[in-house]
Amino acid sequence: FLKFIEYALGAVNLSALSEVKVLYVFTHDSIGLGEDGPTHQPIEKNILCRATPNLQYIRPGDCNEVSGAWALALNFHGPTVFALSRGGVPNLPGTSIEGTRRGAYTIYEPEGDLDVIITGTGTELQLCYEAAKDLDLNARVVSFPCWEAFEAQDMDYKQTVFPNGVPVLSVEAQALSGWEKYAHGSIGMTTMGHSGKAV
Repeated sequence: FLKFIEYALGAVNLSALSEVKVLYVFTHDSIGLGEDGPTHQPIEKNILCRATPNLQYIRPGDCNEVSGAWALALNFHGPTVFALSRGGVPNLPGTSIEGTRRGAYTIYEPEGDLDVIITGTGTELQLCYEAAKDLDLNARVVSFPCWEAFEAQDMDYKQTVFPNGVPVLSVEAQALSGWEKYAHGSIGMTTMGHSGKAV
């Protein structure tokens, strides 16, 4: 469970400090595990991981991106945290190993000029994809499984994914902090979760 990464935090921090290539695989990555309740929902763990120097945090959206996450982790100089879903998710058209290795990439491109870019990670990626097809807007969908990998790309590539002048909305069922660097607006968690039916 990603929520309980604190129990391994000493080891995670030491491996990051030492730049040791350790692969930490966590599941139950969002509030979508309602029956377990808020004690098991990792609201703020994305911030903890993304803020740790030399630690790579990857939240893939489907099986294609899990394969890409492994490729990223095996070529990273330090430890990697995998934040995986507890349930099954569909493989989305447009997801790929190659795209995942770049950290962020377009998985859905509408016809015509862009009105908005919707970006997401993990299980929320499928929601972004479905929303883009239903909106009366020309919405691009960008999968953003790994900030660290995206930051390693050159500026030309970054501009092709997030061009100037197009508003960006991020969607992640975790804490919002950090998204302001990439998005003009964000949908995410600002409170602890609640118990409920698992989705």
